[in-house]
Amino acid sequence: MENIRLENSLSRRNFLKGVTAGVAALGIAAAAPSIAPLQKAFADQSATAGELADGTYALTAKVYVPYEVHGQVLAGDDAHLTDPSDPNKLQGFPTNPPSMNATMVISGGTYSVTVPILNPAFEWTTYVNLIGANGMDYTDCVTHEMVEADYHETFGSEPEERIGSITVTLDSTDVADFTFTGCREYASVFVIKDWKEWDISLSIDFSSAVAQ
Repeated sequence: MENIRLENSLSRRNFLKGVTAGVAALGIAAAAPSIAPLQKAFADQSATAGELADGTYALTAKVYVPYEVHGQVLAGDDAHLTDPSDPNKLQGFPTNPPSMNATMVISGGTYSVTVPILNPAFEWTTYVNLIGANGMDYTDCVTHEMVEADYHETFGSEPEERIGSITVTLDSTDVADFTFTGCREYASVFVIKDWKEWDISLSIDFSSAVAQ
């Protein structure tokens, strides 16, 4: 009699194990359709996480004099050469950070970023070197275009031309922060009207790039 009860108990236990395993299998099968899209999403993300394709992109790039460099109390913040605000026209100081203001052309593994220099009251005329945040010299990677200085006749400012845009061509996006050294600028703003020699910072936000 004891043997019969033991065999029945084992049979019930095996039955329960079978039912549990079956339910688990059904749960996995039911979950499979929802898991598959997630797996595909991760695969797609991995596939697009590399370098951007060749083409033209808009992106954000800051060209500015940090406040700790210029130290002008009236401005009270970083001075952005990409901000057209003109204090001489009572438009306020150029302290507004840019957004999607630059153009990047990617071709054959090179990244060429062009940034318009818009502020008319801060006449950037020359630089000597472009140094990356990694300490390397990128001077050979930069070119610029000159435009007529806005105030050289109106206010008797000395420079007749100023830098109107810069283009930096890089072979990777590993370094995004740079400093122009040996700069010379004419501040035509009435309260500080004079030649300055402030270093100018360049910061490129490659992650903001949007195809055009």
